Amino acid sequence: MSDKHSTGNFPFPPGTNKKSQKLTPEERRALKKFIKGFETMEAAANALTIGRTTLININNIGSGSPENINKIREALNVIA
Repeated sequence: MSDKHSTGNFPFPPGTNKKSQKLTPEERRALKKFIKGFETMEAAANALTIGRTTLININNIGSGSPENINKIREALNVIA
């Protein structure tokens, strides 16, 4: 019988068990400038092909999934 309040480790779906990555301080500053170049956060997120909420979280926290961080780094390298 399973306990819904169990604190045990649960396996992640395939491909989602990767640890988050951090942006460097320089990358965070560049991301903030990148975002300011758009009228809305949604437009900036669409340009990066990530979700608006995801972009907000990465912008605030400075880390995210390797996939999303790599998309941001690629975009920042193109405009650099």
